[in-house]
Amino acid sequence: RESACVRCATCDGHPCLVNAKADAQVVCVDPALRHPNLSLLTGAYVQRLLTSSSGRAVTGVVVEHGGEQTTYTADVVVVSCGAINSAALLLRSRGEKHPNGLANGSDVVGRHYMGHINSVLMAISKQTNDSVFQKTLALNDFYFGDGKDWPHPMGHISFVGKLDAVTLSAGAPAIAPGFTLELMAKHSLDFWLTSEDLPDPNNRVTIDRDGKIVLSYVPNNEEGHKRLIAKLKGPDAEALIVEV
Repeated sequence: RESACVRCATCDGHPCLVNAKADAQVVCVDPALRHPNLSLLTGAYVQRLLTSSSGRAVTGVVVEHGGEQTTYTADVVVVSCGAINSAALLLRSRGEKHPNGLANGSDVVGRHYMGHINSVLMAISKQTNDSVFQKTLALNDFYFGDGKDWPHPMGHISFVGKLDAVTLSAGAPAIAPGFTLELMAKHSLDFWLTSEDLPDPNNRVTIDRDGKIVLSYVPNNEEGHKRLIAKLKGPDAEALIVEV
């Protein structure tokens, strides 16, 4: 099958207008919707899950849609709302059998939230970089440490989508003229670094009195990430590397 990709320069970080990305919509949702026994309801808010009198089975899904509230039932209910909203839905679904939230007898639902530690670094080279699909190479050499000075995990290094003057202007000082940013972008190699954070029970999702989601998160395990940045920069690097 021929790809619908038109090889544009706005691939990374942008929605694809020709459905050429292998994202969840193209790979999962659209093919599933071809079947007559599936319906997709958009613009809906799942308020809570209802349970049986024993509290051991989900009997209904309370949904707000178009200003009206409806309860849906099914033999199988799958909660798949992402790390934050899945926890929030279970916490909102408290009841007599589950006073702290559904499936939360251990008080773990919403706790141990992890979000990774991320950095973007840009190297300025003497050579121009005309790459369009730059985000195709990566290395995990230091994922489990460097084998000598630091035996603990550091993380993953990859290229990020090609930076341009518009992207750089978001974090550049006001005194940096546009042509300077354009020149920098043409000579840049752009890196994405990510390290694992640790499951701290104080990093958590909670619900306030008004039912709004509260995310409490403090980064941890930062030493390994700092060392990963140092590995990328290197002691003898000729190119200028800056964090953006």
